[in-house]
Amino acid sequence: MNLAQQPRKEGSSRLDLRIPLISLVIAISTNAANAQNNQVIKPSTVADVRIIGNTNSTVLVSHGSGCLVQQSHDWAKQLNEWGYNAVVIDHCTSRGVRRYTQTGGPPVDLQPRDKALDYVLIARWLEKQDWHKGKIAVIGFSMGGTGVLNLIDENFSGNNLEATKKTYIDAAVAFYPECKNDRPPLSPSIPTLIHHGQSDELALSRRCKYAELQHPNYQIMLYANAHHTFDDKGGDFRSPNMKGESKIIRRYDREADYKSRASTKEFLGRYLSNLTK
Repeated sequence: MNLAQQPRKEGSSRLDLRIPLISLVIAISTNAANAQNNQVIKPSTVADVRIIGNTNSTVLVSHGSGCLVQQSHDWAKQLNEWGYNAVVIDHCTSRGVRRYTQTGGPPVDLQPRDKALDYVLIARWLEKQDWHKGKIAVIGFSMGGTGVLNLIDENFSGNNLEATKKTYIDAAVAFYPECKNDRPPLSPSIPTLIHHGQSDELALSRRCKYAELQHPNYQIMLYANAHHTFDDKGGDFRSPNMKGESKIIRRYDREADYKSRASTKEFLGRYLSNLTK
């Protein structure tokens, strides 16, 4: 099922003044591809910044309930290869949160809306960096994908510039989001690509009711027989849930991985190619 269409709908609500402040910490970018090797002052939710140039758009990478893992860094490298700066997000450490997969839901201080707010705060920070030019996208995995669903909700005002009504984040990609309590909005505020395996045992694809998502801002990619974390080559991994039932948490699928990367590359190229905000 592929509902790939292009028009974009911009939000109109005012910036949510309740966005919490995130403390700043000083860190050094060690990316070898960054010829300048400048020190980067970054938000505490940023784990790594991979800069390839000062005329490039930037993509944020948001992890799932397992907190920051190698998958995020691998995707940052992939994004560099495609020509984008990449920012790896760590939603957990600054909040004192540990892995919460199969624990009954996200902790109180790290709800999907909190991840969406993290995206906006980092995007606001990016706008002030001389190495970033142009547009911003976010890719979220699992509960990071659920954060994306909150970001694109037309009722979420945090993604809108107060004066111009333009968005901080211009496009979004969600891999296998959890839709148990956060279904995709019917009218996404920005272009959104969603990837989901139909055999996912952790984040059930049927909960998302994708057949109802007919808005032109959506592009939905479903993969038969693909499980959760189908893009991670780390091998099969099972974990018991709170009922003691063993669930497949990670199972690599070569075909789904290839197709999802190809369509993500095309999607980002389509919506980030024009550097003018």
